[in-house]
Amino acid sequence: MSLPRRPSLPFRSGNCHACGGTPSFRWTVGPEEKQKWERNLQSYANELAFFLNRDLQKALEKHSVLVPKLYGHESVPGRRYVLLTENLKPSWTTWAVHPATRSPEVFRWLAGFHGAFQGLLPEHTLWDFGTHVHLDRRPSKELENLPQSIADFCRDFAGLDPFFGRPESRLLGQRLQSVARKVSEHLSPGPENRPRVTLVHGDFKGANYFLKNEGEGCCAFDWQWTGPGLGATDLIYLFCGSVEDEIVQDYQRWLKLYHDHLIQTAGAVEQYNYSFDAFLLDFKAATLDYARWVFAYRLMGDTPEKFRARAENVDVNLGLFRRHPPRIRWLLQLVEEFLSDFEE
Repeated sequence: MSLPRRPSLPFRSGNCHACGGTPSFRWTVGPEEKQKWERNLQSYANELAFFLNRDLQKALEKHSVLVPKLYGHESVPGRRYVLLTENLKPSWTTWAVHPATRSPEVFRWLAGFHGAFQGLLPEHTLWDFGTHVHLDRRPSKELENLPQSIADFCRDFAGLDPFFGRPESRLLGQRLQSVARKVSEHLSPGPENRPRVTLVHGDFKGANYFLKNEGEGCCAFDWQWTGPGLGATDLIYLFCGSVEDEIVQDYQRWLKLYHDHLIQTAGAVEQYNYSFDAFLLDFKAATLDYARWVFAYRLMGDTPEKFRARAENVDVNLGLFRRHPPRIRWLLQLVEEFLSDFEE
């Protein structure tokens, strides 16, 4: 069952003189808190819209892409959303980081999901674009803080890995900031990239997909940030958050496996000639965009001590990149390699 979560809202207390001095409480919600709450409500509405769209569900069934069944729902638009879905826990398991041997199932599921809609997205009432990472969905101050955030992170983690101590690493934030808008435009769905647009999950991490306990099988859930986009955005989310080191060390092999399965799944792909080179450029853009979000938001003010604390008490909802410095080194190495494609 999916239930809306209330954000923590500030309140002020006072005395009600009409009630003889009985304490009373008054909510005082600032603009940011109100915007966040409204966005959360929209995300719950988005999940319901995903399940109720028969064209989307039929496309998934046609391509044998597993998602939980919706058994019932209740909603008051703009106020409350309750969904009752299939319980997979008896026979399926979620992983903070899934075993490397299960990676083929996960990448094939993702390719099948994207392939079901590649260049052929039906009418829908989902977000205009998927993911909560997109630049246009983030506060402007995040981008302003990006250079300092990366410089501070590299300074604090230099004792763990000399890569972070390099002057070039500390300056990556400035370079990433300078291409952020160009990268965002590359990833935004529009007429010019329609053949490459599909439906993206938007929050594809270990906490949001099940793997079968016996045999093979992958089944994703949580459709709050699902909408049109480029499939590569889901891939970098997966790489940074939920796979073993040996997978990212050979990431191009896994990109090729994904792309091959995408071609097999989506007959439209060959028609539109979504070559591996074009897909790789999309992955580069997605990587830069994801790194911008990671450092401008998720890792702001992080220290080695915070990483160690998370590693000692693993939260399945927190990606591996938030407790495993080698994953951040890998991400920044890709950023340094990929930046030139968008700086020219």
